[in-house]
Amino acid sequence: MPLASFPSSFGSISTIALNDTTANLFEGVQVYTVKGQNQFLMIVESVGARGRYLRSYTATSLSGTWTPQATSEARPFASKLNSDVTWADNVSSGDLFRENPDQTFTVDACRLEFLYTGRVNQPPESFGLYKYRPGLLTLKR
Repeated sequence: MPLASFPSSFGSISTIALNDTTANLFEGVQVYTVKGQNQFLMIVESVGARGRYLRSYTATSLSGTWTPQATSEARPFASKLNSDVTWADNVSSGDLFRENPDQTFTVDACRLEFLYTGRVNQPPESFGLYKYRPGLLTLKR
């Protein structure tokens, strides 16, 4: 919604940005403005055969077409596969560190750090007993 209209009802102004399976677009969607570029970065949590991981898409406008970047379990934006995570099978909901505290969610593409929730590698007796702890992923170049 336009900033001038906020807060308001989302009602008739909602738009479907992506359409895929529930596993591919599971939860935890966040959109960021990429500093110094005419680009937005969307991160979404997905569920794969090895656990939860993050997929990413970019667009030049919020209403534009979202282009897949890292969107498979084999080549994710973030997962156990492309990190040093040994204590968790899941890289789950979290947030990129931002340049500022405002509504633009501006991130520096050259300095990405993602604070996430990881699930400890231990089978629970029930869903409510999963053990989670925070983790930090840092882009290495």
